[in-house]
Amino acid sequence: MNQDIGNQRRSKPASVTLLILIPVLLAGGLVAQQMSLSTLRSIRILERLPLTAVQAAIPGPIQTKGTARAIERPGRSGTIKATWTETPSLWVRAVEEKETRDSEGNTSWVTVRDTTSFVKFDLEDGQSDILLVPSNSIEPYLKRSWRKTKGKRRYSEYRIEPGDVITVVGMVSEYI
Repeated sequence: MNQDIGNQRRSKPASVTLLILIPVLLAGGLVAQQMSLSTLRSIRILERLPLTAVQAAIPGPIQTKGTARAIERPGRSGTIKATWTETPSLWVRAVEEKETRDSEGNTSWVTVRDTTSFVKFDLEDGQSDILLVPSNSIEPYLKRSWRKTKGKRRYSEYRIEPGDVITVVGMVSEYI
């Protein structure tokens, strides 16, 4: 029986499909590998950045540390109010979660709402200051500032407030 299977030949369409599919899959795998290695390389470069004084910042990647300060303008507040606590803040991530139970009786939290708000602010290191334009991608590095559970809902805030000492890794630009 095994000899019958071994002696069978593939049809022409199956052979053509394999001839096309194999190189396409190999090329796709190589592209995916290069993209992931490129991302990993970028992360490693940022990890190796030395702590630089704001005064010595030049266009390009930088890691610096300082105190977050609001930019006050006449008629406008330099802060925003945090979603749940209304704390004056420079950057806020507010997360609302709902407790769910699966068929086995285990509970878990599912995100219902996840919002991020921010204003531009200054970072002062004691010698100089630099304008920061935040992004949504900084939250994994911030500790949770506040959490409250009401029934089957959980509310959390992550904040940068005026006066907080923070370390920033980002890109310096001449033009804002």
